[in-house]
Amino acid sequence: MLTLEDIRQMDPQSINAEIAKTQHELLKMKLQTASGQSKETSQIKALRKTIARLQTVQKEFKLSANK
Repeated sequence: MLTLEDIRQMDPQSINAEIAKTQHELLKMKLQTASGQSKETSQIKALRKTIARLQTVQKEFKLSANK
C-alpha cells in the first residue's frame, strides 16, 4: 500500500498509471468477493482509500500548476 509521502514523490504520469492499476485491482477484488472466491473485504476498503489518496495528490498537482 502506498503512503502519502510515496505518492507525493511520484510524477503526475505515474500517478495516473497507479490510479488505473489500483482501480483495476479494486474491480477484480469486488468481482472475487461477489463470486465468493475472496473473503478479504477489508482489502476493498484499503484499495478505495489508496485511490482517494492518489486522486487527492493528483488534484494538488493540478492546482499548483494553475498558479
